[in-house]
Amino acid sequence: MNTYSAPYLHIHRADYHRVLVNEARRLGVEIKLKSHVIGVDFAKPAVQFGDGSEFEADLVIGADGLKSVTREPLLGRKDPPRLTGDLAYRIIVKASEMRRHPNLLSLIETPAINFWMGPDSHAVGYLLKGGDLYNIVLACPDTLPEMINTQKADLDEMRGIFEIKRVVGAGDGDE
Repeated sequence: MNTYSAPYLHIHRADYHRVLVNEARRLGVEIKLKSHVIGVDFAKPAVQFGDGSEFEADLVIGADGLKSVTREPLLGRKDPPRLTGDLAYRIIVKASEMRRHPNLLSLIETPAINFWMGPDSHAVGYLLKGGDLYNIVLACPDTLPEMINTQKADLDEMRGIFEIKRVVGAGDGDE
């Protein structure tokens, strides 16, 4: 339970997609795959595909991300992406591997969303898949070219950004 006395649930995106797809199929919804949407008409409602065809539906849900083609037609005005200035490294670790390290046991034995804050960066970690996986997101200032939102990670760069640096202070015995 959290501050509001209600459970906090988290689910892996692929699992959530599977739940939605299974329910849509159960209800008889037609799902079109490999269809590049280039436009949307919310009045009909319908979507236009890159091959020139159109698909009318009872409902259009625009969950198409940063480079959305549905956002501006829905709002009826320009609304370009707003870059956060953050870059995220995403890592998924098997909980079985974490159990080998005693100092990591509390992360998998006591489910919680864990935060570690640092200068110009932070990390968030939480369990997925019923506790079988541990998801870690490391966030830091974005260094990618504008409008590039996915790129293979440079592990040496990531290690340099998140390197633990010992801070020497007065009275700790180091002069």
